[in-house]
Amino acid sequence: HYKDYAQKLALAIKSQVQARNFTFKLSVNPGPQDVKSRRVPYNEFLWVALEKGEDGKWHSRETILYPKLGSFEVFVSKPGFDRELVFSKLSSKKWPNPGHVVDALFKLVEDKFDGWEVIPN
Repeated sequence: HYKDYAQKLALAIKSQVQARNFTFKLSVNPGPQDVKSRRVPYNEFLWVALEKGEDGKWHSRETILYPKLGSFEVFVSKPGFDRELVFSKLSSKKWPNPGHVVDALFKLVEDKFDGWEVIPN
């Protein structure tokens, strides 16, 4: 289910954004964004949160499951702005509807990010 929804949603976003000649980068499960972390090499869903010690080096703090179990979240970010949540399956208790997510994405970019950047022809 997850991969099917992710592919449908990625295709919907790409087609709508590219049709308007807007610049964008699509990242799928880029890792936890609120803490410095690194992926555990033997499990694609485990990440280690890191903290800087008194010695100035980074040390393991805790292991994080990412993505969160049962989650399907869509965020948008733009340089100079904070990352914003567009859709959350955990909050809505529903799988994403690609059309609704694309509409919400466009509205959020216009309202909070001062619009899109256009690819020059």
